[in-house]
Amino acid sequence: MLNPEFITFLQTLLDLTNKQLLKLDKGDSALSYLAKPIDQTFLIDKYYSVEGSEQYTCINFTVFSKDDNSIVSEVVLCKPEDNDGHFELLNNLYKSVELQYQKEQNEKLSHVFSDITQSLQEKLQTH
Repeated sequence: MLNPEFITFLQTLLDLTNKQLLKLDKGDSALSYLAKPIDQTFLIDKYYSVEGSEQYTCINFTVFSKDDNSIVSEVVLCKPEDNDGHFELLNNLYKSVELQYQKEQNEKLSHVFSDITQSLQEKLQTH
């Protein structure tokens, strides 16, 4: 069970992310994202756990110390084990972060493809 201050913290991060006021970068793993909105850094990561024939979706949320980058707090919640709804809050934060990151990447790609297309069209016109 998460304490009320941590729930408020997660909700605030979700609100900031939904309003595109918090920028996150890709983490080291394929499904992780990092943010450093203030002196502290936090990481949100999704992974899948297999136990026998069951597969669980898990979200790991870690807050690191500003001084030595050690772990200050870490929460791992898995679905369907979470019965108190906190997994959904963490998962909604993850989805919001992932969506924002994908939008940023699509905007970058859009500019790249536009530039390439323009260059190719210019080449067509000169031949």
